[in-house]
Amino acid sequence: MKDFIIFTPSHVVLNNISLLFSGTEYFMSVDHAEIYISKKENEESFFKIRDIPSIIESYDSEELDFVYENISSSFNVYLCNYRSVEFARHIINIIAKKISVVVDNDFDQLMTGEEFLRRTMQEPDWDWTR
Repeated sequence: MKDFIIFTPSHVVLNNISLLFSGTEYFMSVDHAEIYISKKENEESFFKIRDIPSIIESYDSEELDFVYENISSSFNVYLCNYRSVEFARHIINIIAKKISVVVDNDFDQLMTGEEFLRRTMQEPDWDWTR
């Protein structure tokens, strides 16, 4: 299992994110601190979003400045776990089309959701996890 972080504006909570996947071809389970999303026909392709505010402690001021500049002065931090890079890319694309996010790929690269979308559209084989 691999992971990365997404930042959202503080008004975007897990319930807002889960609404993006309601009535779709995905299986989804939601509780107060976690969303689990998988393909209905293949549960091996899963994506989990967890609300873990303490993660913020691992960021330095320069990284947080980037988040402040691109999200707002108040934001939420979510840990995302996944198994399939392709499925995770697909899920983040859905989220980034509707919600302003910053993605931390866990390899010292922070990017806006817009940049993430642009790169995945221009370079479909781009391995954003490196």
